[in-house]
Amino acid sequence: MNQTGIGTFAGLARRVVPGVTTVFLVFLAHLHLPFPYYTEIAPALPLMGVYYWVVFRPDLMPRVLVFAIGLFQDALIGAPFGLTAMIYLLTHAFVLSQRRFLVGKPFWIFWSGFAIVAPVAGALTWMIA
Repeated sequence: MNQTGIGTFAGLARRVVPGVTTVFLVFLAHLHLPFPYYTEIAPALPLMGVYYWVVFRPDLMPRVLVFAIGLFQDALIGAPFGLTAMIYLLTHAFVLSQRRFLVGKPFWIFWSGFAIVAPVAGALTWMIA
C-alpha cells in the first residue's frame, strides 16, 4: 500500500474540515426544523463555526474561506450580497486579535467570548441591512 497517498489524503482531509463543517452549519441554520425557537438561534450557527475555527485553527480558516462562506450564505438566503461575508470577516479579525486570550481558557470563558461576539455581529447585521 502507498503510505504517501494515505498521508496526502489525511492531510487534505484535515485542511478541509473547518470549511466543510462551517458550510454544513450554514445549511443547518437554514433548515426548517420543527424545534421550538429554532429560528432564533439558528442564524448564529455559521458564526459559531467561524468563531471556533479561528480560535483553535486560524491557519485552516483563512479570510478567503470566511469570505466565500459568507457569500455562499448570502446567496442561499437572499441577503444583500456581501453583508454576511463582511460580518464574518469582521468577526474573523476581532477573534483573531483576541485569540491569545481565548486559547487555553476554560470552556465557559471561551463560549462567553462567543456570547459577546454573536449579539454584536447580529446588531451590526441589523444596522447595515
